[in-house]
Amino acid sequence: MIIRRRAKPIATCFNHHQTSKNNFALCILYFALKPESFNALRLNSLPVFPILYIAFLSSGMLQYNYKKIKLGGLCNYEKISINLNRNFPYNFNTSSCICKWGRSCLYNQFFREEWGYGDPEYSWKMLFELNEKRTWSEPENYGEYDTSAYPAYGLYDIVPIETDVDHLSEYDYLVFLGWNTMTGENMKKLTEYVRRGGHLVMSAAHLNTQTKRDGKYIPIDDEFIEELFGSRHFGEIRRTVNGVKFRYDSLDERVKYPRYLKNGCDAMFTAGYADYLHLAPLDGDTIAYLADGFVEKPFDFPAVIENKVGKGVATLFTSINYPGNHSVYYTYRAIVREIISASARECDVKVLGSDRVRYSVYEGNKMYLLNTDYDMPITVKLIKDKKEITVTLDSLELKSVTL
Repeated sequence: MIIRRRAKPIATCFNHHQTSKNNFALCILYFALKPESFNALRLNSLPVFPILYIAFLSSGMLQYNYKKIKLGGLCNYEKISINLNRNFPYNFNTSSCICKWGRSCLYNQFFREEWGYGDPEYSWKMLFELNEKRTWSEPENYGEYDTSAYPAYGLYDIVPIETDVDHLSEYDYLVFLGWNTMTGENMKKLTEYVRRGGHLVMSAAHLNTQTKRDGKYIPIDDEFIEELFGSRHFGEIRRTVNGVKFRYDSLDERVKYPRYLKNGCDAMFTAGYADYLHLAPLDGDTIAYLADGFVEKPFDFPAVIENKVGKGVATLFTSINYPGNHSVYYTYRAIVREIISASARECDVKVLGSDRVRYSVYEGNKMYLLNTDYDMPITVKLIKDKKEITVTLDSLELKSVTL
C-alpha cells in the first residue's frame, strides 16, 4: 500500500499577517470540522495519517501548541491544539454562521477597527461549505456520481506558506483563502510547486505585498506574475458590477468550469461591485472574463487566467478583493468547489449518499464513517475499484470499514 501518492489532492496555505516567524501546520480530519464530530469521537484516538487528503494555504491567525502523538505504532505526527476563541473567525459550536465568543477582532485588538474581522477572515467560510452537496438544479455538477460534497478520501490540510516546496509538492491542489502578504521568495516557491505538477489556485488579493490591513494594494513585481501566471498587469484597477463568463474548462483536464457550450448565456455570479486587477495574458489563457449581458461581446478584462508552467497549472482570479467579500465570493467558491469535486471524481474511493455522513480513508484501506445526523440513520454506498459496499449508520454513529 502506497501511503503517499502524488499528493494529498488539496491544500490551503497560511502566511502570517506581518511576520512569518510563527510556523505551523494544521491537520484536521475532514469530518472533525463540525461540532457533532467533537461530541461523537475523540480525535486523539484516531490516526491522523491519510492515504490522500486535501490542504489549503492560509494566512496565519491561529495560536497553537504542538503535541506529539503516537499513531498506532506506525509513525509520529504533529497534531495542533488551537485557541479558536481568540484568533480564528469561526466558532466550531456555531459553524453555520460567522461568530465567536468575545469580540470579533484579531489578536485582541479590541479598539483598532482595522483589526476587526473582514474579507480575509470571512474567506474561511468556504471550508464549512465543503461538506455540503450542490443542489439537484445546479448544472455544473459534473461526473457520473455526485461527488460535490467530499474531497478525495474525505480529507484536506491547512498548511503554512512557509512550508518548503518538497512538502507542498505532495499535494495535487494548493488553494489560497485568507490573508496573504506575498514575497518574491514565496512566489518562486509557488512557481516551483506548479512546475513539478501541482495546481495552484489564488486571487489577485493574495499577490498583495502590503503588510498593513488597511494599506494600499501593492502587487508583487511583474516578473513574478509573468513567470507564474503568464500575464502582465497594467496597474489599472477596475471597479465593476459585472458578472463572469467562463470560456473554457481548466487547462487541468480534471477540472470542469461552469460554462456554456453555444448560443451564449447571461453573466454568472453577479453579486455586487468588486475591484479587479487588469492583467494581459502573455503565455497564459483567459479562462473567464468580466461580462454584463447575454449577447457575446469582445472582451478586454480577464476574470480568471490560467497558465501552464512545467507539468502543472496556475489559476488566478483577478479580483483584489479577498474571496470572503460578498461580491466575489460566489465566483471563487465555484472554482474551489470544482477543485473539491474534481479530486473526488479522480479518487479510487467514492462515498455516495447523504452529505451528513463524513468519512476519512487511512492506510490499509481503513475507512471511518460518521453520521452527523442527530435523528435519523443513513445508508451510504462505498465504491472502490468497481466493488460496492452498502453501509448503514445509526444517528451519530462512528463506524470503521475495511475496503
